[in-house]
Amino acid sequence: MIFLGQVKLLKDSLRDGEKKRFEMTDEDLTVAHWEGKYFAYESKCPHRKGPIFMGRLKPGACITCPSHKITFSLETGEIIHNPIPDSMKDYHDSDNLRIFTVLENKDEITVNY
Repeated sequence: MIFLGQVKLLKDSLRDGEKKRFEMTDEDLTVAHWEGKYFAYESKCPHRKGPIFMGRLKPGACITCPSHKITFSLETGEIIHNPIPDSMKDYHDSDNLRIFTVLENKDEITVNY
């Protein structure tokens, strides 16, 4: 696997429940600290490119996009809940959220993208 870049973050710079967005030239990702774990994911929702980085973190390691209320797993990127009716197929369909691997050491986390 070829990586374009790397984000490093001190663990104590992100309290549980906080998120931090990283807008680079070649990538836009968000790191979240939630329920004692660190997660990294694409900052724009795969449904309609809404601001999922502003989304609400939910129990069970999930995030809900504020635009259309689709909920994704922060662990797998899979859609957990899509409130848009199936009858609105073209509008209902969405890809999974792109997730990045978070590597932890004692004091910092690293995300390769």
